[in-house]
Amino acid sequence: MSPIAQPTEFKSDTLNLPASDVIQHLVHELRQPLSALESIAYYLRLTASDSTPAGHQVDRLQQMVDNANWVVNDILHAFQIAAPMASAVDAQEIFADVLEEAWISEGLDVQRDEAELPMIFVDREQFRHLIRTVLHFIRQAGPVRRTAAVSFRESGDMLQIEFLAQTPGLSIENLYQPLASKTLLSCRNIAINNGGRFEACKDDGGWLKVHVEVPLAETE
Repeated sequence: MSPIAQPTEFKSDTLNLPASDVIQHLVHELRQPLSALESIAYYLRLTASDSTPAGHQVDRLQQMVDNANWVVNDILHAFQIAAPMASAVDAQEIFADVLEEAWISEGLDVQRDEAELPMIFVDREQFRHLIRTVLHFIRQAGPVRRTAAVSFRESGDMLQIEFLAQTPGLSIENLYQPLASKTLLSCRNIAINNGGRFEACKDDGGWLKVHVEVPLAETE
């Protein structure tokens, strides 16, 4: 089994502090207002009808809060502030939970094979974030509803996961730029730091292929 890599430490030359300290402070300051906005959106939803202008604004507010929470989490994972806490994780359960989230059904058609997934040896929350982020990336790749095909294969001591989607207008030149609006840096870091591999490429026909490998859990 591949060893778990230690997180990379980034430095802030201007402040002469580890960037992780700066980011953690900013994230801490953002959590409270985001939580307050989420509560406000929840109580507004109880009084606003879906068909009214107010209801549409509540939906927009909730979407903005969800996206802001995702951005905050993505920054944390991109800079690998926390070392992965790997354990035996049920990949089938993680995928099922992610695919049940409302934003998937509303904006992305996910077609996955019916293979029963094995137990894998990863940090549960980091792996979940990886899957959500790849799907979020595909969904945000254009203005129309997207279809993503997901397939799985066991190879040696690794689980291989492949995402395939047609994204003709998407540029992947800066795919791993930190803090970019469309980035897979956190996904690559999570895969590598959990002892796996992450690759993304795009062919001339506009097809985006994302290949992920993560270690299988040892069986007795």
